[in-house]
Amino acid sequence: MFRMISNRQIADAFDLLADLLRLKDAEGYRFEIIAYQRVAEALRELPRDVRALAAEGRLQEIDGVGKAIAAKILELLEHGTLRLLEELKAEVPQGLVDVLRVNGVGPKRAMLFYQQLGITSVAELEAAAREGKLRTLPGMGAKSEQKILESIAALARRTTRARADIALQAAERILRALQALPNVLRAEIAGSLRRGRATIGDIDLLVATHTPAPIMDAFVNHPDVVRVLAQGETKSSVELLSGLQCDLRAVPPERFGTALSYFTGSQAHNIRLRELALQRGLSLNEWAFTATDGSGREILCASEEEVYAQLDLPYIPPELREDRGEIEAAQANALPNLIEISHIRA
Repeated sequence: MFRMISNRQIADAFDLLADLLRLKDAEGYRFEIIAYQRVAEALRELPRDVRALAAEGRLQEIDGVGKAIAAKILELLEHGTLRLLEELKAEVPQGLVDVLRVNGVGPKRAMLFYQQLGITSVAELEAAAREGKLRTLPGMGAKSEQKILESIAALARRTTRARADIALQAAERILRALQALPNVLRAEIAGSLRRGRATIGDIDLLVATHTPAPIMDAFVNHPDVVRVLAQGETKSSVELLSGLQCDLRAVPPERFGTALSYFTGSQAHNIRLRELALQRGLSLNEWAFTATDGSGREILCASEEEVYAQLDLPYIPPELREDRGEIEAAQANALPNLIEISHIRA
């Protein structure tokens, strides 16, 4: 007999599991974290009650669910919790998960605040910052402390994730303004919004240019910007009227393809691309392919088509880049045809 537990509650449990593993050892549990985040997203978008699939023995038909994760879903359905989750809660204060939501606080900083100052919540973090306690810690200072206070205020104004349509409207307003600038050779939306995910955490934008400074100035001064989180020569971050964070990166046009591929993701898809590159004696990052023989030889890609061609693959549409079989389908020249607006008839 299964407990009364919803798909969203199960997804939340896997998200919490991933966050606690990030705090414990983000690098050591990298693949587990990706797997748990992926199944959480799949469960939120699942059109059927997961209990029905479990009763039919069909859990492994859910995207990202293999034998091990199916066993964890059954454990949640039968007991309402996970033994691994309870063990992690005993090791890592659960309140630190909320601390991770503060812009500028990653797993290492969150654990530093906990270990040095006993901080286990956003409220405690804010109090410590106001009392000037953070600036004395390694890697911190008065400016970092002030930025954390500003980020906490921003966090209070925003929701956790926005619907894709709302995020798209906000992103397209910024994008149109960027495309109108004389120094912008190309501008695109990246991240999960470009991949067509149902909900969006942050907006990612990318421009190709030889002169990034005036573009960054125009971006941070856009009418929709309520607060500048960071401004640099090639990357800036702002908070929009909607409460969403928007990040803009600028790259030279000859490197735009690798950058757009990298910042579109997903993380799991990017890992697969890097593995394919290594098999060909190359490393791959947002800047270029680089020979692994020590010569430093770079292969630049101005388009994503060039990135995939370098890996002997056809172009893979962003909507498929979730490491759910799209690499194998591309290798077999069997990628599905996506539905487009022109295909829809009244």
